[in-house]
Amino acid sequence: MKAKQAKKQDDPTQGDSWTYVAVDRETKLAPAHYVGQRSQQDTENFLMQLRRSTNVDRPFQVSTDGWGAYRYGVPFALGSNFNFGMLVKQ
Repeated sequence: MKAKQAKKQDDPTQGDSWTYVAVDRETKLAPAHYVGQRSQQDTENFLMQLRRSTNVDRPFQVSTDGWGAYRYGVPFALGSNFNFGMLVKQ
């Protein structure tokens, strides 16, 4: 069921869910993935999982969509040794 169609009495664990996936551009392996809501907390959970599964001491590139939680979440979780870009569709 879509979240916009949910009623108050419906189970809050049902509804929209998002799949967060990190893909290494060279190997095409997925070092981290997470399924959850499109929320600040779930975004942070995914980014911390990504931090634990990568070598943040080595320079790398991060590209995301325009979701606002990434703007501050990516630098906080991954430090400063990366290039970060957001693709915003208009």
